[in-house]
Amino acid sequence: MVFLLNKSLSLSETKYKYALDQLEEFKQIDCDNADMISKLMAETQERQQVYLLSVEKFQASRRVFSVQAKTLIDALSQEKVNLVIQRSKQELTKGLTTYALKQNIQLLFDDLREVLLEAVETANETQELVGVIHRKFGEKYGVGEGEVKLFSLDQYQFELEQILTEGETFRSSLKTTMTEQSIVVKKLYSSIISKIRDVFYQANQDATEWSDSVLLPLMRQIKEHKKQTESRLHMLRKISNSNRRHC
Repeated sequence: MVFLLNKSLSLSETKYKYALDQLEEFKQIDCDNADMISKLMAETQERQQVYLLSVEKFQASRRVFSVQAKTLIDALSQEKVNLVIQRSKQELTKGLTTYALKQNIQLLFDDLREVLLEAVETANETQELVGVIHRKFGEKYGVGEGEVKLFSLDQYQFELEQILTEGETFRSSLKTTMTEQSIVVKKLYSSIISKIRDVFYQANQDATEWSDSVLLPLMRQIKEHKKQTESRLHMLRKISNSNRRHC
């Protein structure tokens, strides 16, 4: 929210500066420089064409981003996490030896860690794509430059490792060794695994929110560029018509 507010303020400042520059430019136009009006109108119409092209490119870029963002969100989904958890639970409830039970718990922890590591890789790829989109629009169309909202799973990696450390203490404790296996499995899932589910759920929520908002500032800049161009063309036409009547 703070990021979007800062972007909105920055856009307002840009609009104000553009309005002042345009006003100063229009002050120089009078009855004796019809050629300047024609030149400015031609330049503005060319800007319109550039805008239309930028919209097409943005829509294409957004479609590519949407596919990548869905990959990120799916990588953190409860469905994916539950698949790992349920598969492991089937193994843990087969009446294994205590040693085999502990080994399978370790494998479960490793699998869950791997799920998040894969999501981190996907997040990095998604963020790089956002950077490429902004750089491309900045270089070609003069919009999209500036700070890009970042997304990181570092916090969730830290939280997961803390929980897994707690899980390792539980797994290797003498109390766990001496406890009936069904009770061990039940406690494992009601405490450690429940906390891990919460970590993935929150990470998924944050990824969804970021994906929904990260391209909004760029979209607003493109729309503002359209408004400025149309306003400029409208004013030039009014000036041209006025000059024809009074000059």
